[in-house]
Amino acid sequence: MIVMKFGGAALKNSERVKNVGKIVKQHIKYNPIVVLSAVGDVTDLLLEMGVKASHGTIDNKFFTEIHEKMCDELNIDFSNFNSLIEDLNKTLFDVKKVGILTPEKRDVLLSFGEKFSVKIVSTYLEKIGLKSRAYDSWEIGIITDSSHGNAKILDETYENIKKFFEKNFTPFSKIPVIPGFIAKSFNGEITTLGRGGSDLTASVIGAALKCEEIQTWKDVDGILSADPSVITNTKVIKHLSYKEAHELAFFGAKILHPHSMIPSGKKNIPIHVKNFLSPNSTGTIISSKTDEKGEGLKALTCRKDITLVNIESPEMIGKYGFLAQIFTIFKNLKISVDLIATSEASISLTLDNTINIEELVKRLSNFSDVKIKRKMAIVSLIGIHYNSPTILGKIFYVFHKEKINIEMISQGASKVNIAFVIDEKYADRAIKEIHKYLFEEKIPLEVIM
Repeated sequence: MIVMKFGGAALKNSERVKNVGKIVKQHIKYNPIVVLSAVGDVTDLLLEMGVKASHGTIDNKFFTEIHEKMCDELNIDFSNFNSLIEDLNKTLFDVKKVGILTPEKRDVLLSFGEKFSVKIVSTYLEKIGLKSRAYDSWEIGIITDSSHGNAKILDETYENIKKFFEKNFTPFSKIPVIPGFIAKSFNGEITTLGRGGSDLTASVIGAALKCEEIQTWKDVDGILSADPSVITNTKVIKHLSYKEAHELAFFGAKILHPHSMIPSGKKNIPIHVKNFLSPNSTGTIISSKTDEKGEGLKALTCRKDITLVNIESPEMIGKYGFLAQIFTIFKNLKISVDLIATSEASISLTLDNTINIEELVKRLSNFSDVKIKRKMAIVSLIGIHYNSPTILGKIFYVFHKEKINIEMISQGASKVNIAFVIDEKYADRAIKEIHKYLFEEKIPLEVIM
């Protein structure tokens, strides 16, 4: 049994849906479970519709046209979607009535993207001779907390899914087509899992059923060594460990949801990132295997719009409990820290959520000197750095050559990530130069020094 997850790019038009059908058919002997995102950019469109409705305008014309055109081209009767259209309109009118797009209504509204895509694909699979059925994610047992917009999947989900499939499926029966990204909370409200949540849905299902493999189908040949919109000469990474993939996703790569490696990693189920435009390409395997020899350095990532917080106080020297005092403030304000570096009298850390930043500075200033730097970027090197002196030497050479100041350096305890905080305006230039020296030209350190 395998899980096959297809994102919005794989479903953006009727030809892409036909391609998905072909790929699923090729994998039929593996008993596939299909997990889908919404069609194309429909999630963003639904969000725009919700904002318009909150300002008094109901407009579902473009949304309807996208799906009706796709159904016509796939020879699917669009009248079968009438009840979904009615539910969508009711949701929009509810938003218009109250004049605000609440987090609860936002999740309900966004769920229609996946509801339409699973019904379209399931119907098309039937048309090409594959027995199939569309399910809502809560039907198979996925339950979350009530955090709308970024809900957490609850532990009982795994047993729920296992029991559901044991009761309803036998090998080579109907192919289940399941929406990613959406679920229901323990109190019955529709929730969403955050951007990229379909990856997480697929990983949870794969872990619950102890599948052979979780496939996630993208429009690239696998996970790349850098952002292809910035670097033209990227390399496909053949293998990543779960830790490396998690760090890569967390620090800027948009290929996978950062938390999607956790369920599969716990059950040691490989994630295979493949290209739906080139199904026979090797792709990238994410597994528990680590690179004991070979190529330790894997990728270069960047996260922008970061806030750097520098906290200085002589009271830190030799005083226990000082850090606890600082992080109690962060906890009370619900501010998450990404990177951290400390010395005897100072602490530096980065944030990507600046909500409550003014209150944070106010409270920290009661016992320390606080400086804030906005519009920073985190440039990260992902991989086990066997020859880290050489790697660091080349990086520092690049920063010296390009006259870029390093504001902070941090290495994670997992030893698979070294991160540098720099001014955002230099980020793309730094990435291009570092990638050239570390991944492309392989210039020896003694040459550049």
